[in-house]
Amino acid sequence: MKSIEEALPASHQFMVQQQDVPIFDGQVVHQVCSTYKLAQEAEWAGRRVLLQLIDQDENGIGSAITLNHHATAHVGTTVEVTARPVSLAGNKLICSFEARIGNLLVADGTTEQAILPNSVIDKILKNSSLHA
Repeated sequence: MKSIEEALPASHQFMVQQQDVPIFDGQVVHQVCSTYKLAQEAEWAGRRVLLQLIDQDENGIGSAITLNHHATAHVGTTVEVTARPVSLAGNKLICSFEARIGNLLVADGTTEQAILPNSVIDKILKNSSLHA
């Protein structure tokens, strides 16, 4: 694992699609980006920071996320998500993130990923209660 000082902010854009709107019990709630889609995109931005730090025999596994949803992003809108490395304590990488449409803050928060050897992640997944 490399030093956090080596990690740069990571950004990407996504266009809100119809499948990104909140749907519960088969019913569309609103024609805007769901909070859970924003969380997925925040995780991806944080992972892009993580990829700068891990060695070949390591990987990351998500361990926490906080998300504050401030504004709506309608279907067809392009959202830019930027993650910035905040701290690396032991094997826990914390990144802050912002999701924006231009200057409009749509969401912000933090992601946390545990950096572990691939062999440890393989054992965790093998022993998972969700493993079939």
